[in-house]
Amino acid sequence: MNNKKTLTSLAAVSMVITQAGQMSVFAKGATADPETPAEKEEIKVEKTQKELLEEQIRNAQEKVDGAQSKLDEATPSMKDSTNQLNTVKANHNKASDDFKVANYAAYSYISNEISVNKNAIEQAKAELDALKVEKERLEKESFDSETQKAQLEKDYQDAQNKYNKLVSQGTIEGLTEQIASQQKVVESVKVSLQEAQAKYDTVKGQFDEAKNKINDLEAQITAQQSKVDTLSAQSAASEAAMQEASEALNNAQQAYDAATDETAKAELESQLATAQANLIAVTEAYNAANTELVNENGVLSSLQGNLETVKSENQAAIDAYNEAQSILAQAQQDKVTADNQLASLQQSLEATKASIAQAEKDVTVKKDLLDAAKKSTEELSKLVDSTKAAYDAVQAQWNQGSLGFYENIGDTQAVDVIKEGISLGTTTLGDIGDSTDLTNMKKSLPMLAECNRLRKINGLPELKTSGLMMAISQVKVNHTVHKTDGNSPHTGLYNTGENLANGFTWEISIPDGNPNFDGSYSGPFVGWYNWEKDFLNDFYNEHPEEKNNTIDKTIIKYPDLFNRIGHYLNILSGYDVTGVSYVPEDKNNLSKPGGNFAQQFSSNTDSFDYGGGLDSAIDKEKQYDTRIGQMTVSEFEAKFNEYYDSLKADLESKKAAYEGAKKAFDDAQNNGNAIANATKAYEEALAKLEKLKANEDTTNLQIQEAKKAVTAAASKVTEEQENVSKAEKVKNEKAETVKVAQAKVDAQKKVVDSKVQDVANAKIAVDDAEKTVSTVKDTIKKSEESATKLKVELDAAKAEMDSKKKAYEETKKLAEKANEELSKLNANKAEEETKKAGLSTKMEQTKSDKETAEKELKFANVKLKELKESKKTREDLKASMEGLSNKLKKLQNVLTNVSKGLKENGAKSDVVQEELASLEKEQARLDDVLAYYHTLVDEIVTMTSGDVDLTKEEAELLSKLQIAVEALENVNEALADAQTKYDVEKVKYDALAKDVENAKAELAKAEAALNAYLNPAPAPSPETKPEVKPETKPSVPETKPAGGKNENVITTPAKGEGITLTETKKEDAITSTNTTKTQDGKVNTAAEAALGFYALSGVLGLACVAFTGKHARKED
Repeated sequence: MNNKKTLTSLAAVSMVITQAGQMSVFAKGATADPETPAEKEEIKVEKTQKELLEEQIRNAQEKVDGAQSKLDEATPSMKDSTNQLNTVKANHNKASDDFKVANYAAYSYISNEISVNKNAIEQAKAELDALKVEKERLEKESFDSETQKAQLEKDYQDAQNKYNKLVSQGTIEGLTEQIASQQKVVESVKVSLQEAQAKYDTVKGQFDEAKNKINDLEAQITAQQSKVDTLSAQSAASEAAMQEASEALNNAQQAYDAATDETAKAELESQLATAQANLIAVTEAYNAANTELVNENGVLSSLQGNLETVKSENQAAIDAYNEAQSILAQAQQDKVTADNQLASLQQSLEATKASIAQAEKDVTVKKDLLDAAKKSTEELSKLVDSTKAAYDAVQAQWNQGSLGFYENIGDTQAVDVIKEGISLGTTTLGDIGDSTDLTNMKKSLPMLAECNRLRKINGLPELKTSGLMMAISQVKVNHTVHKTDGNSPHTGLYNTGENLANGFTWEISIPDGNPNFDGSYSGPFVGWYNWEKDFLNDFYNEHPEEKNNTIDKTIIKYPDLFNRIGHYLNILSGYDVTGVSYVPEDKNNLSKPGGNFAQQFSSNTDSFDYGGGLDSAIDKEKQYDTRIGQMTVSEFEAKFNEYYDSLKADLESKKAAYEGAKKAFDDAQNNGNAIANATKAYEEALAKLEKLKANEDTTNLQIQEAKKAVTAAASKVTEEQENVSKAEKVKNEKAETVKVAQAKVDAQKKVVDSKVQDVANAKIAVDDAEKTVSTVKDTIKKSEESATKLKVELDAAKAEMDSKKKAYEETKKLAEKANEELSKLNANKAEEETKKAGLSTKMEQTKSDKETAEKELKFANVKLKELKESKKTREDLKASMEGLSNKLKKLQNVLTNVSKGLKENGAKSDVVQEELASLEKEQARLDDVLAYYHTLVDEIVTMTSGDVDLTKEEAELLSKLQIAVEALENVNEALADAQTKYDVEKVKYDALAKDVENAKAELAKAEAALNAYLNPAPAPSPETKPEVKPETKPSVPETKPAGGKNENVITTPAKGEGITLTETKKEDAITSTNTTKTQDGKVNTAAEAALGFYALSGVLGLACVAFTGKHARKED
């Protein structure tokens, strides 16, 4: 209301001033009108110049007096307005100062807050930008690392698949053991080769010595034979000469007798006739024998031709049979191949099924882990505890070793034996260095099959086994290993036959994979069987007479022999049941393949009911029955492997479940990607399961095809067997035909040979008959000579006969002696030949042994090389996998760090984002605060403090500012009121003062004019300028600062003095004429004053409009 009143007053004042100005102008205008009566009167009344000037002075004085009177009347009011205005201005200055202080404090505080907040926003944005750049870098690094990881994982998986395939054929540890074992085999075979070489060298030396002796004897025999031949020839020549002398003597005797006796002569004639008749007869017999020979040769030729024909047919039958055999062999090989393929596929199917079972468990585990990863840490902790408990339970069962297996198959005797071993203190369940450890037990099982293979080769039945015998073997070998008494390693427990060995490998192998090889290539049977068999063979070579005796008789004769071949005899003895065991050489280094081996043998305890069982090791009243629980080796292995594989798979599954749960728990605590990792693992496990199932389907289809192939191959074998049987029948028939034909040929050859001999004999008879005829004829002719001459010739013939006979007898004696010496040499040679033959056989045997050892060494070295290469391949793959694994670990660390960095980046970004949001919210709040501030300082109230969220400090500062603003507004209103009043009074006072000034100016002019008139001044010389006096102006009081401040204030003048304002006044704008004429002749009508009032009224009017609008907005 006060504001409205003030506005109304100002408007009224403006109107009054405007009208006053108009009126003033109008009055002045009327006075200045040249047509007024006064002027006319002035024109009409003519006065003197002095009177006029004096009159002007009087008029001017009256005006001065009148104006001064009015000014004096207005001065008190003007002084009051001035004092009031100065007081209000002082209040205004104080309010203004308070406002400035409050305004500065509030604005500075808000500006600082805004500046600080703005800097914080810029810093937060910069940090967010940096975090974004870092995030992009980390994401790129993560992507690159994931890509590289995927490739490395593929490379690793490829290597893993190759490695697994190789490991399925043999692990590095197994190969290491095999290599060590094979190295021992190589060394053993080297020793065997050295021994065989030594034996061969020894025998060959003996053989060469015998051969040299024979060569020497042969040289002697040759020389002696030459001597014998010479003497024999001489003896034959002497005998022929003696025979010839005898015939000559006989002829000389007959000629002499015929010459001296007619009867003798007639006898000669008769002999001649007989001889001639005999010649004819033998000649006929000879011719007949020749004829027969020709005939029989014809028969022989016919039979030989038939033989060649049947032989050709027989060869064709043999060829057909061989071809049928070859086709059958190929068919059988195809059948074996098909069987092996089917078996391999079936084995692969079983392995795939086992893998599927394991994969299904793995999927279940991974699914549980995924589910667990989605659960709380507390639930994961519970899952860790439950899986750990399950794992510990299976591990505890595993640690039960063979005891758990025997309990599983229900063999109470075996369970009791293991417990006895524990009571003895030498059997420790759960110890990997104990024979009851399941892995050690598994390593021992191949010994059972190898023993039976060797027995089968020797024509003996296979031994059975049982949990009891296996348990006894395990307890006994443990006891042997822990024996410290220094006595025999045999413990004597349970009264079983026992073979012990150490230093061999647990892996059993056969040279060339030949199941019929009579010996072992590795393992304890190399010592138990190979070496002791060789020793027995050497014994028989040295004592061939013992080959036909039983081994029991031989051992009775040679009692030390049993100590050298006892293990060999145990293997081939008449036992019924056996058990085996193995203890590793060094449980702290299982890469060593060697160890301690034991095999127990026992017969069936058929007299168990009569105390014939196996005695307990700790209970004298207890016995065990070996007949209980017996099974074939394959049955036992199947049961054990089923238990072992199932338990091991369960153990690995439970372990994986526990480790997976533990990892999920750790990931949940440390890794924000736990769910992603678990999901990936589950999906991978699921994919693996699906792949295995697909493989199973494929394998089943392949098995169906393989079964068809086996059926076809079997049919082919049957068909070819029938063909072989047919071909064999034809072959046998043809062979029989050949046999018959050959027999006929052989018989005919004998006939021919007989005929040939007959012809030869007939020819000899013919020759002898011819010689006899010739001799008789010569004797008859000789008898015709003189008796005296014949007597001389007869005596000479006798003398010659005696001489020839003596020479013959001497030569014969020398020949007989030479023959005796030759016989001795031949006897010596024959003896040496016998020795040589024996040595040759022995040398061939030792050579064969040497060559066998060389082959074994070559094979052993080849296998050793293959094992080393296989191991190196696996090691290289493993090293490659380790390298890939290390790279993956590094990448995983990178990914982990990147993930951690992303997580930290995200966390920081969230924090900074929150800070930025908070800062931006604060900025908005501060903008509101600033806006509110401006509403206060700009006096445009668009909001109140209730619309703004103010801090305590802001509220306090703005409250002070609001109070200062309101105080300033109040004092401004008071100032406006005072200023308005002052301005009104000032306008009035200034007009009155001006009137006084103008009146005084006119008076001064009038006085000056009169003075000039009364006292005219001398005319100025050309060089002198007239003196100009300064115009008199009203005094202006000094402007002083109020309150000690450099601000202008209005001071009230003393009575009669003018009032000075702070505004600058242009004194030159006020003319020195009033009612007088101006220098240009015009009359001053006081229009300037009127125009001043008019201008002031306009200014006041505008001020009122502006003030009204401002307050209207403020009130709105």
